[in-house]
Amino acid sequence: PVAYGEAAAIQKAMQIEKGSIVSRLDTLTGANKVDPNFLVSGTGMTRQEIFDEAIKRGVYEAGMCGQDLGEAALRQSNIPGATDWKGINKAFAAGKAVENNARLALFIDSIRKGTKGVKGRVPVSEEVLDNAAMNVRGSLFDYSDLSEFERRKMKRLMPFYTWTRKNIPA
Repeated sequence: PVAYGEAAAIQKAMQIEKGSIVSRLDTLTGANKVDPNFLVSGTGMTRQEIFDEAIKRGVYEAGMCGQDLGEAALRQSNIPGATDWKGINKAFAAGKAVENNARLALFIDSIRKGTKGVKGRVPVSEEVLDNAAMNVRGSLFDYSDLSEFERRKMKRLMPFYTWTRKNIPA
């Protein structure tokens, strides 16, 4: 639970996709702004650094709502005569916020496990960050990790192909 709270604080500090879910932290904490330079305990990194590494390593915005469903919604919006329904956009934003929170929380937890006993500000090795990102992609599937054939053909032939492809082996 602590890692999920820290992940929410990172999302709030970065103000990415700030919607009603993340902004409720204002009410809970009484704070209007979360400091991006705050050191996340046990990691040796600031919120900003963790967020930057999550982006760099493909951890953030790589889930089902951020990738698979998001791409489908973009394709649909390019079809002439398609409507832009704001309710579905809010649902995608809420789904992405929850999904990104879980991905960041696992990333933080994996960094902590790779840097056991870290106190204060220390440089984190590339190996620890790579292993943390691999753990997130292995545990919370990377929905963008498909071949060109799968993207162009299989997703058209089979509904929910990506979800099925990632979950059956697991």
